[in-house]
Amino acid sequence: MSNNKSNCSDKYYCNTKSNCGSKLSSNNKSFLSIRIHLSSVIVTILALITGYGMKYLCAFISISIHEATHIYFGKLFNLKVYNLVILPAGLTAAIDETNAGLREKIIMYLGGPLSNIILFIIAFGCSNIFHSQIKDTDIIHILTSFYKINIYLAIFNTIPIFPLDGGRVLFEILAKQKGIYITMKYVKIMSCGFFCIIFCIGVIQSYLYYNFNILIISIYLAYLIKSMKREAGFMNIKQLLFRRSRILKKGVYPVRAIVALKNSSLGETLKSMDFDGFHIIHVLDDKFRIIDTVTEQDIIEGLIKYDNDITFDEFIKNKL
Repeated sequence: MSNNKSNCSDKYYCNTKSNCGSKLSSNNKSFLSIRIHLSSVIVTILALITGYGMKYLCAFISISIHEATHIYFGKLFNLKVYNLVILPAGLTAAIDETNAGLREKIIMYLGGPLSNIILFIIAFGCSNIFHSQIKDTDIIHILTSFYKINIYLAIFNTIPIFPLDGGRVLFEILAKQKGIYITMKYVKIMSCGFFCIIFCIGVIQSYLYYNFNILIISIYLAYLIKSMKREAGFMNIKQLLFRRSRILKKGVYPVRAIVALKNSSLGETLKSMDFDGFHIIHVLDDKFRIIDTVTEQDIIEGLIKYDNDITFDEFIKNKL
């Protein structure tokens, strides 16, 4: 799963930049600070004590390669990568996607699951091709655990639930046409549908086999779905605020024209705006005649100066 922010507190980190003298240089001559979350050490010790050390290592490596692939494509597309952290579940980082286009985002999101599919093919192939030559059963068990973990990761992350990779791909494709808020409604409905299916499977699995893995995953998915609306608002405002830098960078930028009735609020119109186009809004009266034309920059300034519920009619009168 691709991360675009980090919520971890610095006081829980061992900063290898200061303690170990390690720095990674990026193409833009900035530095990535590698941090190790202290809980990673605790979880590793517990895994070794309980006899799950090898399975934990397989999962840790698989998740880290998944995230490293996201990071690789982020750097390939000249995106800012920061807050590189080693967590109990593996490597993670924050990637600033502000200047990424639709194509770059889709490639970056799908890169993670694709890396798991490649690892699955390699481990599965080695396990079956060299099965007769490998006499050590421990190696066979390791390869089996490794390819199972990777196929599970690939399937899980392609589920169209935001913010999993599959959900992000679906979101980006729809948002280009429908706008962020409308797209988020579609994605949320689909996410709830998948959650219900996974939850029911988890309940059945728990009852029949006393295995709670899928049930725990469904609870985690419920948390992700609950946070969708808040993240949608943040993403919409962020993309609009950084539009200026993208226009200056590209020189030429696509335009999307939309219409709004004079009694519509600026806040509601903001929800219909998408990522990849500069918006020109034609304001209509009750007879559907154009009475004024404003840009998305006018709307942003209006929301800052007034409030979310101000109508276009009031906004135009205040301009005059």
